[in-house]
Amino acid sequence: MNIVYCIECKKCRLQYIGKSSSKLKVRANAHRNSVNTVKNKLKKQEKERKGNEDEEQVKSTKLITHFTQKNHTNMVFFAIEKVYNKLPFTLTTRERLLIDDFDTIQSGLNT
Repeated sequence: MNIVYCIECKKCRLQYIGKSSSKLKVRANAHRNSVNTVKNKLKKQEKERKGNEDEEQVKSTKLITHFTQKNHTNMVFFAIEKVYNKLPFTLTTRERLLIDDFDTIQSGLNT
C-alpha cells in the first residue's frame, strides 16, 4: 500500500509530509519509536552530563526535535493520498508535490 501521509502536532499544528509503502499504522509506530529513542538518549545524556564535556551529539531530524520538546508530544497521523502506481518514483513525486502544496519545508517540519 503506497500512501502519502501527514503528521500534525496537536499543540501548534505544525505538519510533516511523508511517504510509505507500509500501512500508516506501521509507519506511525516507527516515527513514535524514533522520537522515543531520541528522548531516552537525551534523558540519559542529561543524567550523565555532570562534568562530561565530551558528549556525543544525538542525531535527530527537524521532526524528531520538535516532538521531543516539552508539550509537543502529541502527534496526529492521517493519510492524504493513496498512490496506486507501484513505481517508487511515482510515490516520491506525489510526496514532493504535497510537501510543496502544504509548504512544510518553510513553515512545517520537513527538511
